[in-house]
Amino acid sequence: MLAIGNIDNIVASGILMVDENPNPMMHTRRLDAENVRVAVMFVEDKHMNDPLPIPVDDEMVILSDAIKSIVAWPKRLVIPDDEEVSIFWFLVILYYYRCN
Repeated sequence: MLAIGNIDNIVASGILMVDENPNPMMHTRRLDAENVRVAVMFVEDKHMNDPLPIPVDDEMVILSDAIKSIVAWPKRLVIPDDEEVSIFWFLVILYYYRCN
């Protein structure tokens, strides 16, 4: 689950992206140790227009822009579960959802 502001303010669900790269990149920028990659899968209706914690230039600035996309998210605002997948498997999942 993904939160904004504080860990109790859950706004979306997503999948944590696992990366073995010691210097991961996210949208042409280095991803620092305080942030992780997440695939945003669902955003609660009342939070669709809330700002992304880490916007992607002018492309993705609100939560609804990030649905079915991989974005950077503050690690402290990610509530982990058992769903960790590689970027490869996320792309397979995304392809399936877009085709159905």
